[in-house]
Amino acid sequence: MPHAPIPAPALEAFFLAFWDAWRGVGRTLEAELERELSLDLRAYLTLAVVNDQPPEACQPALLAELLGVPRYEMSRVLAGLEKQGLIVRQESARDARRVEVSLTPEGLEATHAALAVAHRVTQPVLSPLGTPAIEHMTAQLRQVAQLVQVAPPVPVT
Repeated sequence: MPHAPIPAPALEAFFLAFWDAWRGVGRTLEAELERELSLDLRAYLTLAVVNDQPPEACQPALLAELLGVPRYEMSRVLAGLEKQGLIVRQESARDARRVEVSLTPEGLEATHAALAVAHRVTQPVLSPLGTPAIEHMTAQLRQVAQLVQVAPPVPVT
């Protein structure tokens, strides 16, 4: 069953709200992460994902997929984190053809510090909305992300 087209004003309002939210929260968070920990948002999210995933899911290709970035970009992020001493890439004990990523003790500390920065930056903005509203918004954004993966926007030619 096809869906009704979204009117232009509603679509424009969505993009403007999305942009304003990103500028207000995302840019501020990224600036604070950079200032305090020399991490950009992608590096922080990579550390968080590595911390939360089992070792077999911490292969560069799987991390790229989880974070929705190209493999070459994930390779750059991992190289930067490795240079900072926050992760190690090593041959998988289960499959010598694979590389697994793990946090160093400094990486675990940086992950916790970055989470504290994220809480400090986002709590004043998000806490007035309440947990149910944040969870609902998160579910809606995940649904948008999934729909884009299933039916990506038509490229402009």
